[in-house]
Amino acid sequence: MSRSDSRVPGPGLPDRADQELRSVVPIVHAHLANLVDRTEARLVGELPGYGDLPQHALRSSIQGQFEYLLASIAGGRSPAGSITPSDTGRARAEQGVALHAVLEAYRITVAELWHDVQAAALGQGTDPAIVVGLAGEMFGRLEEVSRIAILAYQERAAELLVEREAERAATLEALFKGYLSGRDEIWRAATRLELPLEGRFVAIVAASSGADPLPDMYARLRRRGLGSAWRLTPELKVGIVSLQDQDISALLALLQRMDGGRVGVSAVFTSLADASHGVYLARLMMTAIPAGETGVRQLDDSPLAALIAASPDTARMLIRAVLGNLLAMPDRARDPLVETLEHWLEAKGSVAEAAHTLFCHPNTVRYRINRLEEILGVDLSDPGDLAEVASAVQALKLFPS
Repeated sequence: MSRSDSRVPGPGLPDRADQELRSVVPIVHAHLANLVDRTEARLVGELPGYGDLPQHALRSSIQGQFEYLLASIAGGRSPAGSITPSDTGRARAEQGVALHAVLEAYRITVAELWHDVQAAALGQGTDPAIVVGLAGEMFGRLEEVSRIAILAYQERAAELLVEREAERAATLEALFKGYLSGRDEIWRAATRLELPLEGRFVAIVAASSGADPLPDMYARLRRRGLGSAWRLTPELKVGIVSLQDQDISALLALLQRMDGGRVGVSAVFTSLADASHGVYLARLMMTAIPAGETGVRQLDDSPLAALIAASPDTARMLIRAVLGNLLAMPDRARDPLVETLEHWLEAKGSVAEAAHTLFCHPNTVRYRINRLEEILGVDLSDPGDLAEVASAVQALKLFPS
């Protein structure tokens, strides 16, 4: 083996004790299978994560570690098949075993080895005083191998973090741009991003000027029981949020409080496969906010809103063609008419309900509706004219002039 820890210095003991310790190695090795059995049973029974490891791989690892430790006691080079502390540290990092469990596993391994070394030494008549000295040497060796394993574990964990972040970023890029095809690819992406395949989702797009406009969103949402995945570029921060059974209003309120500049939010969609379209709509909502202004704009769930948002140029043409005369009026005359039209449409043409929400007399609403018909040159009792005006008002909400 070429690893730096393939050869560990032998015991720092007086010559006689050193000889005694070396002499027990063949005795312990002869009963290695029993030692492996005991150690495996303790690791699986006492430590989190070890019961999930493949049994054959775990047994091979335990035996290889004992081969390494016995060779180091004998003062020689580790034989083929031995498992160094570096090997173990890196393997456990890859398997997702917690570091504290890895260290406890070494304590158990060395304790079980010491049990057999002590029995073999006393069995061949070694002076008990020397055996006590051997114990100090054995547990000093535990400190050394643990140090090597920790360094290897941390090194591999850092490598895995970089690899997984790169993989996660590539997955998000493919998901956001619609490069994934087929349910299997979407399912793998959902697994990698720790998001459900189906459910209630929204896409969020925030303008960025290099700094993160929505910092710590993953952690903030996780504390609220919401899963999410985010990607930051020099121009944008893009995210997918799994709403589960929560109302979107809480998410919108959080985004408002964070004051992240121009933020667009898609309508709710129900499959991760629709994420790219959701991102497209969220980006449209963001770009509808004028540069230099801040705010959060969400596309509502109506099919009409989605249809209008999908074609901004057509939406602006519709606004000019249908509402042009109204929008050309001075603000003081225009704004009450626009507000009345919006409330009347939301009230499904009910003058009484519109008056209630506007806090005015129904006759005021009737007057303004009649005035709107004159300005726009339409008859709002005609289904065709009503549809055009309603669509133009929806477009104006999405793309204010």
